[in-house]
Amino acid sequence: MDNLARTFQKEFEVYYYEVNTKQELTLVAFLNYLEETAIAHSESVGYGVNRLIEMGFGWVLVHWQVKFKRFPKRGEKVTIQTWPSEFNRFYGKREFLVRDSEGGSIAEVSSLWIFMDLKKRRPVRIPKEVIEAYVFKSEKVISEPFPELVFTESSSGEQCEFLVRRGDIDTNAHVNNAKYIEWLLETIPQEIYESYQISSLEVVYKKESTYGQSILARTAEQEKDDKSSSFLHQISGADGEQEFAVARSRWVRIDNLTNE
Repeated sequence: MDNLARTFQKEFEVYYYEVNTKQELTLVAFLNYLEETAIAHSESVGYGVNRLIEMGFGWVLVHWQVKFKRFPKRGEKVTIQTWPSEFNRFYGKREFLVRDSEGGSIAEVSSLWIFMDLKKRRPVRIPKEVIEAYVFKSEKVISEPFPELVFTESSSGEQCEFLVRRGDIDTNAHVNNAKYIEWLLETIPQEIYESYQISSLEVVYKKESTYGQSILARTAEQEKDDKSSSFLHQISGADGEQEFAVARSRWVRIDNLTNE
């Protein structure tokens, strides 16, 4: 069996409502593409969202590790290739390669998912029949281990408060993972958001947040020079007692990308 036969592929076309002022696919829409591809893959092997809910289970994202080459423009078609690279008791690792219509690389992604008992809200061993439904491929897209992320406050950091709305909740009855990224993007300085492009993103999801909770998103700048900038991010309860997610993002000046 060749490598292509050992993976699942899904094509997307970038629509107007998914782009930003540069007419490029937004980061949140990009992450939604990844999740939709993972769901479609699970559907194709007989263990999609509805089947798992009937069984009382669900996959919950723990880590994103993403390296971006570029973001596709409105009207472009992209293909996302995905496969499970590891199963280990309660966890599964999933890889993604994102390419344009010419086969050029757009992004490389590694992710870690936990198999959860939806009633007890805790990890449970992945059933043998679920593992055997997938065609396994051990190749990892990103070889570097997931970094240890610890948020450290900065006097120059920015923050925003949010209230979890009904529309933020997904089929696992908690805030969808992409919403956390939407919140942290609101704390990126406007100059960075307008003049830089994100080049990498690492996220660890620590606790669930649910409808009606007050959320505080905070960002602290780590490094900055005339070509790039990096930030640490934290999503917590507004009281600061619960930490829901920690992330790190790196950004590169757009004019530097153009000149490469």
